[in-house]
This record gives sequence, C-alpha cells and structure tokens, in this order.
Amino acid sequence: HAVDAATQLLVKLDAIEQGFSLTDVGRQMVKLPIHPRLARFMLAAAELGMVPDAAIAAALLTERDPFSTPSNSDAALHSCDVSDKVERLKAFFDGQPMSAVERGAAKQIRAVADHLQRCLESGPSRQAGTTHRDAPPGPAGDNRLARVLLAAYPDRVARRREPSSDRGLMVGGRGVRLDRRSRISGGELFLCVDIDARGSEAIVRSACVIEPPWLDERLIHVVEEYSLHENGGAVIARRRRYFDDLLLSEQPIPCQPGEQVAKLLADAARADSASTFPSDTKEVSGFIARARFLAQVMPKLNLPPLDDACLDQVLITLCQTRTSLEQLRRAPWLDQLRGLFDYDQLRMIDRHAPARIKVPSGNLIRVDYSENQPPTMEVRIQELFGWPETPRVAGGKVPIRLHLLGPN
Repeated sequence: HAVDAATQLLVKLDAIEQGFSLTDVGRQMVKLPIHPRLARFMLAAAELGMVPDAAIAAALLTERDPFSTPSNSDAALHSCDVSDKVERLKAFFDGQPMSAVERGAAKQIRAVADHLQRCLESGPSRQAGTTHRDAPPGPAGDNRLARVLLAAYPDRVARRREPSSDRGLMVGGRGVRLDRRSRISGGELFLCVDIDARGSEAIVRSACVIEPPWLDERLIHVVEEYSLHENGGAVIARRRRYFDDLLLSEQPIPCQPGEQVAKLLADAARADSASTFPSDTKEVSGFIARARFLAQVMPKLNLPPLDDACLDQVLITLCQTRTSLEQLRRAPWLDQLRGLFDYDQLRMIDRHAPARIKVPSGNLIRVDYSENQPPTMEVRIQELFGWPETPRVAGGKVPIRLHLLGPN
C-alpha cells in the first residue's frame, strides 16, 4: 500500500507510545489488506478485544453499503452510524429477518470481515496485560467503536456550527453537512467517517458522536487570541482551546497591553487616523506644524523631521500601554512628541517658531504654520496699531502673513 506521510507519522507515534517496535506494527499492517487508516483501526480494536465488531465495521467502510436506502424519518436515533450498522448486520447474520438489507452486499461484507479477522489473528500476539491508551472504562457499545474509529480518523473531527445543527466545521477548515442517512443525535463533536468530498461542503454519510475527553491530548493546544471589537474599537481577548486547528471552546479573559494588542491597535489606528489622532487638538497639531516648518527653513538646526514615519513610531509607542482607540486618542501625544527633542531643540522651536505672538494691544495671537503656506496670523486690525513693521519668524528670515479682520 502507498501510505501517506501523515498516516506513517500516526503509526510511528502510536507504536512508540505503546512500547512495541515499528517492525511489529508494520508486520501486522502488511497482513491487513485494507487502507492504513483502517489497519490502524483494527490494531486499536484488537487492544480492546473487539476484533469481530471492528472487522465488520472495516468491511462496511470498504465494501458496498448494504443499507443504501435512506433510513425512515421515524427511525431510531443513535450516537454512531457505524455501530448501528454493525449491530444490524450481526442480527442479520444471526438469522433475524431484515428486509432493508441487500443480501449480496451483506454476504460480501461478511466474507471480508472474516478474512480481516483471520489476518489479524494470524499476526504476532500482544504481550499479556497490554491495554490501549484510549480504552474506555465503560461498557462496550457505540462509545467503544467510536473511540477506536477516532484513532484512525483524528483529522476528521468536526464541531457543529450550532447546537442540533446538521452542519459543522471539520479539522482543516472544511465545511461539512450530515447526510439524511446519518441518524446520529446530540453531541457537539462528531467524527466524519464516510465522506463525499465533492462540492464546497462535504457530505457526511456516516458519522459518530465523540466526547472531548477522547481527543488526543498531543493534538490539543490552548492559546490566547486578540481581536478588535467592531463597534467599540477596543481589543478583546479570548482563551481558545483547539484540537489541531479546530476550535473546541473559548472564553473571554481580561485584555492586557502587549505586543499583539499594540499591533492590532496600531493597525486600526492607521486605518482610521482621522478619528484616532487628535488632529483637532491645537497644541498637538500646532507643535507638529511648527517643528516641520522650522526643520524646513532652518535645516542647520538638525531637528527631527516629524514626518509620517516618525509619527508612526510615536503611535506604536503609545499603543504599547493601551487597549482601545479611545484610550489612544486621549494619550499624551504632545508629551511623546516633545520627548523626541532635547532641551536646546525645544528652546529653538519656541524662539524661532513661536506658537503665539504678542501684538500691540497686549493679546497673544496664535500663528498658523500650515504646510505649504507662509506663517499666518488672524488678528483684528485695531490690535496692530503701533506696530512699525511686519513681524518675522525663523530668525527674521520669514515674514508673517497678516490676515486682517474688521473691528467687529
């Protein structure tokens, strides 16, 4: 048989954990003329002493289904389609009349099952007292067969999208839907045993309900994940439990500042900078405009440019200690921006690009240093009486444009 890499790894891990050699596993698998998944299933069943039932189940999964007609709508529900069919076939083999069984297909399944059982019984015997790691403590039945099937199909675990829904999501992200021929009920998790993979949503013809404690702990991991709330603009945290990549459960946890939170917050702020950056705060926007103006007209001062890259670094720094866009908006942007300059540079900015200039009336009037415009003051004309000349900034290099307002 051509064994895929994933199956090889599964067999090796299982062999190492159970304490017998790969040669023993390989020897027994070679004796079973079935797919490696089902060979693994038969070996696990042997550990539980349920080879006859497992042989019928393996034959059911390789041969034509003797129950090809859909079950009646009032048919009894159960937890495992495979176990249900095995029990019905055993009753048929014992001579109980059963009109819904195709006799030719059932005869072939019995022959294959007998052959598989003989092949397994002729293999090397297990050491006395060996028990399978998944052996359930409870009675035999649907649960035992489902747990053994899980050993062969760990990548076909699915979770219902909603309680009692016939739709689910399988390991790997594939959407699945239970066929009407499947009669399993209850359970949030189920095993997709027989699948029609055509189409965007795989049809599960045969399934088994499984319980979370049965899952292999080696494939379970718990992570803390963060996302931005769509409406509130705050980063929320959840602790999520996965089986491989299948989400099993989640719960909200307090969100603490950190690298992941900062990245989410910064990305959201960049996408909505108009409402995040306090551009309407004159002290912040004014300081940026003054520093940029002076860096352009007096390059010898070697001032930090306060360009987009520099502002982005300030944004990242502020995000490190915050968890929402509202907190970011109320952050001390001006203090963080001024912290990029040393004392002498700040003194040069205040001296050569003052935020306000005192006019003859005694009032302090704000100077606008908008980009691509000369510095501008809007002032009532009567407040300038007594000024002998136009005021200048940048060490006297740049005259201020006066926007004169009427007395009213």
